Amino acid sequence: MSGTGARPSAPGARIGVAPLSRAPGVTLTLPAHRLVIALHRSGLPVPTLAKRFPHVVNRLAACWAVPLDVIDLLDELLVDRRGGRRGFPADTLAELLALRGATMRRAAARLDAPARG
Repeated sequence: MSGTGARPSAPGARIGVAPLSRAPGVTLTLPAHRLVIALHRSGLPVPTLAKRFPHVVNRLAACWAVPLDVIDLLDELLVDRRGGRRGFPADTLAELLALRGATMRRAAARLDAPARG
């Protein structure tokens, strides 16, 4: 996830898809717990995502400091380019889309911020 730009859509790509595996036995890492708390405090709670898809929150926490990497990850999760994936439940999809919107705003704010030097 380099954050170098948009990937082209694959023919037949589906929006809002998740891997068939739900990663049984995976728990939230400490950075993921901190991210969930910070998101909740900022008005962007992700309880369903954290409970049902902790492996996704772990991946988000690992790249959270770089908004473009987060956007790449969310795009990877939301658009099926390989086929064979089921969609996320509606509540989880809503949380992912809200996260993507907030991350887009965060990335735009960083681009608009004056350079420090």
